[in-house]
Amino acid sequence: MVMLSVVGLAMLHSPALIADRLGTRSLHHAIAGVTQSWLKMLSDWRYWSFLALLAVLERAHPARRGEGLFSVGAAQDLVWLVAGPVFLNTFVHAYYLMLDGAYRPLLDGVSIDLRPVLGTAGVAAFAFVVGDFLNWLSHIIRHKVSALWHFHEVHHSQTSMSPLLDQRVHFVEHAVTATIFFLPATLLSLPSQTISVLATATILYTGFFHANIRTNLGPLRYVLVTPQSHRVHHSSRPEHSDTNFGTIFCLWDRLFGLQYHDDNEYPPVGVTNERFPLERSARPLALLTTCARQLLHPFGSLLGDLRGGSARRD
Repeated sequence: MVMLSVVGLAMLHSPALIADRLGTRSLHHAIAGVTQSWLKMLSDWRYWSFLALLAVLERAHPARRGEGLFSVGAAQDLVWLVAGPVFLNTFVHAYYLMLDGAYRPLLDGVSIDLRPVLGTAGVAAFAFVVGDFLNWLSHIIRHKVSALWHFHEVHHSQTSMSPLLDQRVHFVEHAVTATIFFLPATLLSLPSQTISVLATATILYTGFFHANIRTNLGPLRYVLVTPQSHRVHHSSRPEHSDTNFGTIFCLWDRLFGLQYHDDNEYPPVGVTNERFPLERSARPLALLTTCARQLLHPFGSLLGDLRGGSARRD
């Protein structure tokens, strides 16, 4: 409803806004953006080196045998990684521009400058903590609201933890995240370089705790999300349901009593929805077909809800 309201506000403010976002010039820009994203991804040696390091750690200290970067599930995640720029630079980018068109006139240049009080580094740290809290809160909402769960279920469908799992995110989820973060990001007026650094740090760390590594990070587990605690969040066992929602810090879960009590369990992962189209083969055509089915599945589940049905949750 929030997303539909945003589009409605954009149309009321400027009826030509949506047409402009979906016009030929915008399409050319989107295609260029997809190409640039692919080139940047392929040439980012730091990210691929990081994945190689995690692959070594998964081999040396696996949480469960048969999972990790060399599983069928990770091959499916790789397809999502490659497909990501297509959606991020088209649907999500257009939606973000609509957000800007809807809310920018309402904000009318309003911003909160905390640099005199916190300094540049302090503002970045403050934004990082606030962003983590918003991620935690939105994560809970995506589990509790049935319509949003259908899209988040795509991420939870993986039956094999791997560093690439964080790439298995439906583009509608990205749009939901943009809705939640647009206002605070605009008000804080963070420099693009700062946003880039914070985003990179988040991507690397979430890749780490999605990895198939047997570790709870010792004393750090009381502050940070770990491969063990996030595996519990992805668990297919009912006793682990609705726990460990943290993105970077686990403090919010501990504060509100949502942190699972055992720091040494390494359960199997996945969803209990038998209708969800899981990957069965690492053949390229099978992976592409499964990705398309996973992409469409949430919309079918929404139609089922409207007709009085309901999807099973993990």
